[in-house]
Amino acid sequence: MIIGDKASNQSRDRFWSGPAPWLILIATLLFLSAGPAQPDLVYDRIAIANGEIWRLFTGHLVHSDLAHLIWDCAGLWLVGWLFDELLSGISWRVLGAGLLIVDATLWWLLPDIQAYCGLSGLINAFLGAGLFRTWLQSQDPWIVFIASLVTLKIGIEWFTGAALFTQTAWPSLPQSHAAGMIGGLLVILISSLQPSRK
Repeated sequence: MIIGDKASNQSRDRFWSGPAPWLILIATLLFLSAGPAQPDLVYDRIAIANGEIWRLFTGHLVHSDLAHLIWDCAGLWLVGWLFDELLSGISWRVLGAGLLIVDATLWWLLPDIQAYCGLSGLINAFLGAGLFRTWLQSQDPWIVFIASLVTLKIGIEWFTGAALFTQTAWPSLPQSHAAGMIGGLLVILISSLQPSRK
């Protein structure tokens, strides 16, 4: 029993050392304290161009409605729970890459998008990183199948312009999901190419 408790404590401590639970906590507190899609915090292209650069980070933490918050927090918790051990030591880099590539995609590749909010781009960064690292370690064909389903989902949403499983006050932006996934994949690719330290 002592061994089980120790393993459980280590797993819980590792989970809280990564970004997923903190993002969930902050997003929930922001929603409860200020309501949906707080105007001073969402990604707003005009405001960012006028110097409000904090929105490049806070836009990911605010949500358009309660359903949006619940879906994003549940998704991030699941991905964090599945991959916290596997991504231990690089999860903050995955977060950074996800933020950078999603924001760069919104700014340079999607100039018509004036406003954005939500964690879904970052969820896909962790999902992409976790799946890719799992595949590198196991070569399990099921991982390729799961990744193909995720990619198919993003592709269908991209071309139909509608989310497959959720309906929220603001429309889904699958381009941000794809950008986040690319960010996660790049972190794992770069880390796998670096020589291991003895």
